[in-house]
Amino acid sequence: MRYAILVDAGYFYAALATRMTGSSNRAAVNVDEESLIHRLMDQAQAECGAEPLRVLWYDGGTNGMPDIHQRRIGNFDGVKLRMGRMNSYGEQKGVDLRLGLDLVLMAVHHTVEFAYVISGDDDLTEAVEDAQQLGLRVKVLAVPSADDDAKPFGVAQNLALAADGVLLINPESINNHVLRAARVTAPMKLHVSPIPGPRPTPATLAKAHREATGDISRSAPSTPALEEFGAPTYASQPRVPISQGVEAGSTPPASVPSPKPPTDSTYTSHGRLAYSSSTDGIVQPHEFEEIDVPEETIREAARRTLSVWSLTASEEELDDLRRGRPIIPQDVDRILLADLANACDIYDLPLWARKELRNEFWTSVDEMTADTHS
Repeated sequence: MRYAILVDAGYFYAALATRMTGSSNRAAVNVDEESLIHRLMDQAQAECGAEPLRVLWYDGGTNGMPDIHQRRIGNFDGVKLRMGRMNSYGEQKGVDLRLGLDLVLMAVHHTVEFAYVISGDDDLTEAVEDAQQLGLRVKVLAVPSADDDAKPFGVAQNLALAADGVLLINPESINNHVLRAARVTAPMKLHVSPIPGPRPTPATLAKAHREATGDISRSAPSTPALEEFGAPTYASQPRVPISQGVEAGSTPPASVPSPKPPTDSTYTSHGRLAYSSSTDGIVQPHEFEEIDVPEETIREAARRTLSVWSLTASEEELDDLRRGRPIIPQDVDRILLADLANACDIYDLPLWARKELRNEFWTSVDEMTADTHS
C-alpha cells in the first residue's frame, strides 16, 4: 500500500504564519520546508502504515512558472512541484483545480490507497467525495490553531465533513521548523507623512490610470471597485439634453431609467451589501443575512496585520504604502481581509466590515507613525 500528500502551499504558508505571528502574511515566517516535509511524511506513514509515493506541492507563479524558491522545493527528493498561475492581483488560479484533478486521478488509476490533503479550501469538497467513491481514503492534514493545538486552522466545514478524517500536524514539527522572519526594516522607516494636496479618491486614481494607459472610453471606475470601498454605486446614466423636451426635475424617459436606491431587503443592518465570491461579489437577495463583526476584532486585526507586515516590508513597499494612501497595496489588503476573516471565522466579510477594517488600518498606521516620533 502507498500514500501521497497533497500540499496547498497557499493555505500551508498562511496557516503557519497565522499560528506563529497572528497574521496570514507568508513573508512573516521562515520555513524549513525540506525538514517539515519529512516530518509530515513520518506522521502520515505512522497513521496509515503505508509506503510513501510522493509529496505533491501546489503553488502559484507568474505565468505558471516557478521562482527560485519554488524550484528548490521541487528538487527535494520525493517532491513533485505542481504550478498554478498568479494573476495581476496576486491571487492563485488553477491551484485547487490541479489538486482536485490529481486527487481524482489517483483514485481512478489506484495509484495510492491513502491521500492526505493539506488544505482548507471548500472548493476541494467535491473532488474529495469523487475520489472516495472510487475507493480512495482521503484525510485532511491541517495546521493546528495558535490558541488551541486540538483545533484545525482554516478548514472549511464542508471539506472537514466530506473527508475521512481531519488530522492535526504535530505542533512540535511546526515549532522546530518554522520561525518568525527577522526584521528587515527599522520601525522608524514606517514614516507615513501626509502627502501635500487633497487625497486621491478612487475616481481620480481611475482617471489617472486611464489617462496614463490611453483608455479614455470610460468616465467612471467600475462598480465593483467602488463597492470595495463600501459605497453603493450605479451605472453611469447618459445625459438627456433639455432640447429634447426633458425639463429639469421631470421624470426621464423610459430609455434612460433613473437609478433606484437599494431596498431594505438588500442591505444588512449596517447598510452595506454582503459579499460573496461565489456570485462575483454580490449575493442574491435570499442570501443576505446580518453578520456581526465586533469593532474590537476589526481594530485588533488591522493592528496585527500592520505590525507583522512592517517587520518584513522593504523600503520600496513602505514608500508605496505612503504614496498610495488611501489605497492599500493589493498584497497587504488581501492579507488584511484574510486575517479578519480568520479571526471571525467568516468566509465572506460584509462590505461594511471591509470598509471599517481599511479605515482602522490607516488609523493604526498613523498611531505607529506617532509612536516612532514620540
